[in-house]
Amino acid sequence: MRKEKIIHGIFITLVLTLSLVWLMPLLFSVTNSFKTYNDVISNFFSMPKHIDFAIYAETWQVLEFNIVGRNTIIYAVSTTLVCAIIIPMAAYKLGRTNTKISKVISLLFVMPIMIPFMTYCVPLCSLMGKLGLANTRPGYVLVCIGLNISFGTYVIRSFVNTVPVEIEECALIDGASPWRLFFSIVYPLLLPSISTVCIVVTVGTWNDLIVCKILASSSESLLNIQTKLYSRFSKTSSDWTHAFPAIVLAAIPTITFFLIMQEKVISGVTVGAVKG
Repeated sequence: MRKEKIIHGIFITLVLTLSLVWLMPLLFSVTNSFKTYNDVISNFFSMPKHIDFAIYAETWQVLEFNIVGRNTIIYAVSTTLVCAIIIPMAAYKLGRTNTKISKVISLLFVMPIMIPFMTYCVPLCSLMGKLGLANTRPGYVLVCIGLNISFGTYVIRSFVNTVPVEIEECALIDGASPWRLFFSIVYPLLLPSISTVCIVVTVGTWNDLIVCKILASSSESLLNIQTKLYSRFSKTSSDWTHAFPAIVLAAIPTITFFLIMQEKVISGVTVGAVKG
């Protein structure tokens, strides 16, 4: 019994320590968001002398959050909605098909996950340019969708086997069409895993910097929050005064969204533990 208490105490201490390590960047961002540039440079680890939200209003104006925030919402919502429709369809078809061709296609879906984006970003940019989609909102959203299809299909496909085939057979006997079968019966049963994928897609698109910087940075009207914030830093200048308030403003929606949907994430992770 004593040994178990010791192990339990060590485990709790380790969890709390790791949690603190992960929370420290966010805590420092909040505390430094109320400081001036000189205070950030000289007293980074200290608490702010006073709380003044005027810097947040100034940051909103300087970084044009009304524009970049709207762009970020458009990119995240449109990418997530499209992924929530096409990814489950592809995952369901691959999960219910057991042929050599389906196995090859499944392998092709998994391969992009193992290949770093930077290895094929140059030909991708060239392709988008030839198609006339470079530096456009539809082109950027299309690339975000494509980058998430592999991961989403891989995750949801593993949960397709938890849906009893007998339910589908009964629906087909009752006269349900394939579309009706999928959207009325199968799709609701896959919602936990779909929700998990949608959360990952939303947060990833919201916080994206590299893809937006490469494919949608030619015009200020196309930038998302992260790219706009990145543009405030260069070899000759660093806008730390507005950087930390911008980080906090950008993090609030994603943190809130995750806290609301965390139960879906947990159920999506555990739903595949028991088949049927």
